[in-house]
Amino acid sequence: MTNPGISPLSRGNFLQQIKATASIREFLFELRKDGHIFWVGASVRDGVTDFTKAQVFFHPTVINGGSVHAADRDYPKFTGGWSKSIQRYVAMQGGLLASVRETPLIVPFMTMAANSGRASSYMFASEPVETLNAIVTALQTAVTGKTDPVVAGQIGVSSFSSGIGAMRLFISAFGSSGLIIETTDFDGPFIRGTPRVITQSPGATGRVISQIAPPKPIPGWLTLPAWKFNRIPAFRKQGAHAQIGWMTFHLSAMLSSMK
Repeated sequence: MTNPGISPLSRGNFLQQIKATASIREFLFELRKDGHIFWVGASVRDGVTDFTKAQVFFHPTVINGGSVHAADRDYPKFTGGWSKSIQRYVAMQGGLLASVRETPLIVPFMTMAANSGRASSYMFASEPVETLNAIVTALQTAVTGKTDPVVAGQIGVSSFSSGIGAMRLFISAFGSSGLIIETTDFDGPFIRGTPRVITQSPGATGRVISQIAPPKPIPGWLTLPAWKFNRIPAFRKQGAHAQIGWMTFHLSAMLSSMK
């Protein structure tokens, strides 16, 4: 994968674009739990052998701004917008992460119904830690052939845009486990009505990367106003919101405490 990313070094007052290159393996897992079907994407940089650490990324809601990017009715077979639109986040964010870290990426695919947190639609509603362990074990087996159970030790969790709701739901399920060591919100504050705060998990480092400034300086909040993207050619038509969500995972990963 070669993805456009944002350099941690500015060119004058403006951000500059770089190429983030990595060789990854991409996976799509079907998870059957309590009589229901769920889907999980994953990516791993070539050569990775440690699956006890992971970054968990939540994509934006599949219906937003009046647009339906993927329909809940297509989810059981992972067709329609799920495979054509939403699945792209695995290679996009996975490639950016793998260019600087060996940490595997997990992308739980979330229907609109999943945001209710009910067990029939949300994969982490019951036995969340055991469910995550099953996912990373399946990933290890797919990559290495080893079938030994994997026990997750450290988790970074992040979201883009309206995916902040799913990240908060995940934190409510995992926060007391002590597994989450960092949270990253990619431009969630850009959504009208969203509080300008850092989403916290107990004992974890929280950060925000947004074009919206906080009401007062907050440690961990990186403000990238839209005008700073004026010289970034990638995704220019989609605007700074998309550029933050699709290009700054690379920047976040370099600043991350996750090893």
